[in-house]
Amino acid sequence: MKFTWIGGPSFRLELGPFVVVGDPVLVDSFRLDGVDVRRVSPLPSIDVSGADLVLVTSARADHFDAGAVARCGTKEILGAPGVSGTVPVAPGESKTLKKNDAALAVAPVPAADGATGFFLHLLQGERSFTAYITGDAFFTEHTRELQRTHGYSNLLVIHVGAERGGAALRSADAKEAMQIVYRMQPNAIAAVHHSTFSHYTEPIAPFIEKINLTIYENRLRRLQEGDSFEKSSV
Repeated sequence: MKFTWIGGPSFRLELGPFVVVGDPVLVDSFRLDGVDVRRVSPLPSIDVSGADLVLVTSARADHFDAGAVARCGTKEILGAPGVSGTVPVAPGESKTLKKNDAALAVAPVPAADGATGFFLHLLQGERSFTAYITGDAFFTEHTRELQRTHGYSNLLVIHVGAERGGAALRSADAKEAMQIVYRMQPNAIAAVHHSTFSHYTEPIAPFIEKINLTIYENRLRRLQEGDSFEKSSV
C-alpha cells in the first residue's frame, strides 16, 4: 500500500495492483455556498492518470472537480448522490474490481450531509488489506455498525478540517475524528481535508495534540501536500 496526499480531500492510493484516486480536486479556486474558496498551499505535481477507480465522497465543489475526474482516465467512478458519471451501487452492496491475481471490493457507506464514505477490502492471494475513507463524517451509530459489519480498518483516511455550514459542522473536528479513530482501531492514519483550502476552520494541530495522548500517536502519518507513505499488506 502506498498513500499520497495531493491536498484537501484528494489522494492517490496504491493497493496491490490497483490505483485509486479519491476526491480529485485540482483547481485553485471554486465557489462553495456562495463563497469564493481558494487554494492556500501549492498543488503538488502528482499524476492522477491511469487510475483503476475514482471515489468521490460528495457532489460539493470541494470534493468533486469534473475536470480532475476526467484526467484520471477511468470509467470506474463511485460517488455520492449528485456526482455525475458514477457506477451505481445499491445500499448495502459492494462493487468488486479484479486485476491480475487481486480483487478489490468497494462498499459505499453512510457519511454526513449527503456525503458518502467508502470501505475497501483488498484480497491478493493470502494477503488482505482494508481501508476506510470517511468522507465528511461524524462519529454516529453508522460508525459503530460499519465496524461491526466490515471490521477494523488497516488504513483510515479521515476527513477533518471542521468545515462549517453556518455554525454547524460539515466535517469532523479533532474531537469527532478521535472518536472515529477509537472505533476503527487503524494501523495507519492519513488525515486529509484540512489546511489546503481557505474554507477549513480547524488546522491539523488540534487533532495531532489529541492523538499524541493515545496509543495511535505513531500511527498518524504527518503529511504535507505531495507526501507519501507506504505500508505492507497483512
